[in-house]
Amino acid sequence: MISRKLDTFVLFLLVGVTAALSGRPTSWRTYNADQYALFHRTLRERFGDRSAHRLIPLSHDILRPRPENHDENRNRPREGSDKDIFDVCSENASGLPCSCSPNEGFSIDCKGENLKTANIRPMYDSQNGGKKVKVERVNLEGNTITELYKGHIVPGHEDTLTELNLENNRIDYIEDGAFSKMISLVTLDLTGNRLTSISHKLWAGGEGLEWKLKNLYLDDNGLTTIEDYAFKDLSMIEKIVLDNNIGLNLTNNTF
Repeated sequence: MISRKLDTFVLFLLVGVTAALSGRPTSWRTYNADQYALFHRTLRERFGDRSAHRLIPLSHDILRPRPENHDENRNRPREGSDKDIFDVCSENASGLPCSCSPNEGFSIDCKGENLKTANIRPMYDSQNGGKKVKVERVNLEGNTITELYKGHIVPGHEDTLTELNLENNRIDYIEDGAFSKMISLVTLDLTGNRLTSISHKLWAGGEGLEWKLKNLYLDDNGLTTIEDYAFKDLSMIEKIVLDNNIGLNLTNNTF
């Protein structure tokens, strides 16, 4: 019993020293995988392999990189392919990714297609930019999208979208006003991405705009900050899901 208490004391001493040197809070839950490995190595050298594994459980909370350990440029826009329009679906099945269905409102299904952009165009549209279809639902789940820009999310169809699924991508940057043209959007799913903050300008739109959004899913991101009044313009919102955003701080002005 005395030995276990001594081991625990040494562990927290190591945590405190490392925190002081790094300038970060003295909370073991904020450390990333590299620091976790350092603790293990130090404890193994001092107490042996079994002590290290007994003292620090292999926890998902510990291993998940925290926002304060992220690259400072993480939430800044980058130049890349995110703004390059990408053709999907084809009336003659020519081998383009995704599938389109006209049943019960035109929908585009791009789940797991390894797309790097949400800037997609169904080939049912004419090549000169005219719309031949009214897209209502878009599923972009399980791709490698990192950024979202205003006017570059299914361009030409933003005003008719009612459902947009961006679950399980790598999104860590959303331009302010990115959804401003989606005046018919009812459900937006951003579950399982890499967002660390939500700006109060995210829902910026034109004067008199009345959002129809009812369901907003932001769970399983890395959110730590939601700016005050970030959701104030969503007058019809019924559900906002924020589960599993470890370290998220809410205030009386969040909603």
